[in-house]
Amino acid sequence: MIDLNPDLNLFPTQVGIELGIFFASYGVLNKVLFKPYLALVHARNAKSSELKEKSAQQKVQADKF
Repeated sequence: MIDLNPDLNLFPTQVGIELGIFFASYGVLNKVLFKPYLALVHARNAKSSELKEKSAQQKVQADKF
């Protein structure tokens, strides 16, 4: 027969240690990897928007001639 309520052997100290490792890893990765990457993405998007606006202005100037 299939046991629908299996014993997962989750000890409170083990879960606490695993959560501690998870949050510590997340904190390090957030500071070292995620935030710098997102800063680059935002800078690239801002530069792209700026260049699109500049090209639209240049197109308007070219159409005047």
